[in-house]
Amino acid sequence: NEKNAEIYINKKKYTFRPNLIINEEGEYDVFLRFHIDLTDGTNMFRDCKNIIYIKFISFNMKNVSDASFMFSNCNNLINLDLSSLDTSNVVNIEQMFGK
Repeated sequence: NEKNAEIYINKKKYTFRPNLIINEEGEYDVFLRFHIDLTDGTNMFRDCKNIIYIKFISFNMKNVSDASFMFSNCNNLINLDLSSLDTSNVVNIEQMFGK
């Protein structure tokens, strides 16, 4: 919810809400800032069908244990940089990349 996170798209702040839809085609720089320790990654990017690239920078997943369906149905995702994520506590990755 808006109290727990902020979202910026091309440096413009938007109201954080589920299923935020940008109707114009193009490339977007999306920045998520969480004000809480993230503990559950379930469905986080699910059904984001138009995303082709995600790079995590300063994204804290050290307390996340469930990442099930996190990228499910991201059919156009071709590049995902997870190298900066601490996933040592993730125990559930069921359908993480499912279609």
